[in-house]
Amino acid sequence: MNALKKILWYILCGIVLAALLTSFAAGELIFRLQTRDAQSIAQDSGIFLDLQHETNPFDLEDTEEILKEFRAIYEQLAALGYDYYEIYQQPLLNGDSETLYGSDSSEFYSCVQISENVQRDFNLSTAAGRLLEEDDYWISRGKQIPVLLGSAYAGKAELGDVFSAEYLFSPFEFVVVGFLDPGSAVETSNLWIDLDEKLVIPSVDFQYAPESETEYVTQKIHAANKTSGKLRLPEEKFAEGLQKVSSVVEGRKVGEYSLSFSTYEGAINAKGSSLKNMLRSIVIGFLTALAAYAALLRIRHVRFKTGRKRILADLLLCFFAVGSSAAVNIWLYRSWGFRYGVSLYFICFCCLLLVFLLLSDLKNANEKPQSM
Repeated sequence: MNALKKILWYILCGIVLAALLTSFAAGELIFRLQTRDAQSIAQDSGIFLDLQHETNPFDLEDTEEILKEFRAIYEQLAALGYDYYEIYQQPLLNGDSETLYGSDSSEFYSCVQISENVQRDFNLSTAAGRLLEEDDYWISRGKQIPVLLGSAYAGKAELGDVFSAEYLFSPFEFVVVGFLDPGSAVETSNLWIDLDEKLVIPSVDFQYAPESETEYVTQKIHAANKTSGKLRLPEEKFAEGLQKVSSVVEGRKVGEYSLSFSTYEGAINAKGSSLKNMLRSIVIGFLTALAAYAALLRIRHVRFKTGRKRILADLLLCFFAVGSSAAVNIWLYRSWGFRYGVSLYFICFCCLLLVFLLLSDLKNANEKPQSM
C-alpha cells in the first residue's frame, strides 16, 4: 500500500510539473499565432515583390542629381498602382549620455522605419497616444521626428519624452507620440518583425537640401532604403507587375537593384516550420525536465529525508528541473529571447517551489520522521 501511495505521489508531482512547464510555452505559442493570424489575413493574398538597392551608397556622388534620381524612382514605384510598403530596420545610435529607457544596449537601439500605409494595412494600434500621421513624414531641418515605442517601453517612458540619437550618421531629436499595443508586429509572406521591443519611426521625406558630406550620406542611404520596399502584386497580374517594376529600376544612375518574390504558400510553409519548432521545444523541454526531476527525486530519497537539508534538496530539485527545461527551450527556439527564458525560469521556479513544498508537507503529515 505504501509503495502504491509513493508511486501515485510521484505521478502527481510529475503531472503538476508538466502542467506548469507546458502552460507558459503553450500560452506563448497561442498568443503569437493569434497575433500573426489576425495581422496576416489581409496580407496573405497576392505575391510580395521585394526590391533591394545593391550598389553601395558611399560609392555614389554627393550631388543633388543622385537624390533627385532616387526620388524619381520612388515616385514611379508608388505610382504603379500596387501597394508599396516601406519596411526596413535601421538602428539608432544613442546620442544621450545615459541608456535610453533602461535598454540592454547603451549604444544602439533597435528601430524600424515604416511608411504610413503599413500602420493601416498591418492593423497597428496604440495603447496610449497616437499613431504616426501624414505630417510626421515631412521633416524640415531641426524638426523633431515622432516615434512610437513598443509595449516593452510602457512604464519606462512617457508621452512627449524627447531624446537625441543618430540616424544614419546624422543627429536628430525624437519625440514619443505613442505606445503600441502588446503583440504588435509587421508581417508579410517572408518577413515578421515583433515590435514589442522596437522603436518605430516614419520613413520620412527630407524637405531640405544636405549641406555637408554627412548629410549627403544620410540622405543617400535613406533614399536607397525608401526605394528598397515591398510591392504586393495580385497573382493574376504578377508577370505584368514584375515587368513594370523592372522597367522602373533598370539602368538608373543610382546603381543596381535586385528583385525577389515570395508567395502565400511560402508563408504557410514558414509558419508550419515555426510551429513545429515551438512544439518540439515544448516536448523536449518537458521530457528533459521530467528526466531531471525523476533523477533528482531518486537521489533526494537516498539522503536528507528530514530537516533543513531536505528543504535544501527540494530547492535544488526545483532549480535544476525547471532550469533544464528553460535552457532547452532557449536553445531550440532562440527567438523567444534570453529575457523571456529567464522570466519563464523564475516564474516556473517559484510556482514549483510552492507546489512541491505543499505536497511535501502533506506527505510528511502522514509519515513519521525518519532519521538519516
